Parts: sequence; C-alpha cells; structure tokens
Amino acid sequence: MGGSLLENKSQVHVSPFSLIMLNVGGKSFTSLYKTLEKSRYLHDLIRHNAKVTVNEDELFIDRNSDLFRQILFYLRTGIILPNSEEGIKQLLSEAEVYQCQDMVNALQFQLDKRKSSQKTSSKMGLEFIDLKRMFDGNSNEKSKSKYTLIKKTGDDLEAFTVVDYINVFSRDEYQDKLCEHRNHDCGCYYYPKLVLVPQQKHS
Repeated sequence: MGGSLLENKSQVHVSPFSLIMLNVGGKSFTSLYKTLEKSRYLHDLIRHNAKVTVNEDELFIDRNSDLFRQILFYLRTGIILPNSEEGIKQLLSEAEVYQCQDMVNALQFQLDKRKSSQKTSSKMGLEFIDLKRMFDGNSNEKSKSKYTLIKKTGDDLEAFTVVDYINVFSRDEYQDKLCEHRNHDCGCYYYPKLVLVPQQKHS
C-alpha cells in the first residue's frame, strides 16, 4: 500500500458536512468533519498543509484501528464502550494522542471512580467478583476458586454450588413494550442468572 505526501500552502477549507475518509492502521473509516473536529489532532490533520494519503483519498494515521473505532464511537455518541480498567486505561492513552479532552476527562473520571470504589470496598471488607472470571474455562482446575451460595429461610439453611451463569432474555418487566432504546433485541432485556446445584440441606 503506497502513500504520497500532499502539500498545499493554503489552509484547506472544509465544511461541517464534508465527508472525511481516514485510514487508521490499515482500516478505512468515513465520517463527517463536524464529528472529527472535536478531536484537536484530527482537526489539525485535516486542515494541515502536508498530509500522507493512501488509496488516493484516505488520510493515513499510523495508530491502532480498534482503539480508533472506540474514539470515533465516542465522538459520535458521547458513550464510552470499555468497562474493564485495562480497557479504560488503553483508551485514555489513545484519547490523549487524539487530543479529545472531553473524552480524556470522562475516562479519567471513570478511573477515579473505580479507585474510590475499591478503597471504600476495602475499608468495608467487601469483595467484588467479575462473573466471567468466576467461570473462566482457562483456569487451572486445582487453583480455580469454587463458590457456595447460602440461602436462609427462617431457621433453615440451604447451600448451593454456583456452577455457571447465563443471560436470560425476558421482556416481562416491560410488559411486551419496547425499552427506551426502541430495539427489539436490546441488552435491556437480558438478565444474568446464576446456575445453582443444591447441596445437602441443613436445619
């Protein structure tokens, strides 16, 4: 994939609704200028008098395409996708490169909130367990943690071995109406359920 350096001594005039084609790490993206200009880096790149192009019209950016997809999603929607701390840190680093200050602030807020929550839970003796990691099939069976759920009804105790979890699709809570996202297959209708195996009952 060859590239060429375009030079233009005058600043490029771009309207808010101009379609901009980008090539980030070998993958193509197209968006309106009014979306991309929220990033200072992209704003300057598009208007700069020297830029590298590939495939004739695409502006080339030598960055991670998967992370850029999340950057672009935020510029379009204001929504941050990653939930894990590692994912947030990776995206924060990339948002700083693209000079998306609003996104940087939002990601930093999420990290600070996580740290505050961890400190609070530590002081209270609480432990938060990720459901996916509880049932990670790649874990060594000998070192894999096992979990027991205790149900108390009056003086009766019932013990259950927690073996798995599933996501169940149900629209009962919405009484067959659509959620606010107006999507028949929205994540709002999926509920995590623990799969339990009863142990010996104790009284």
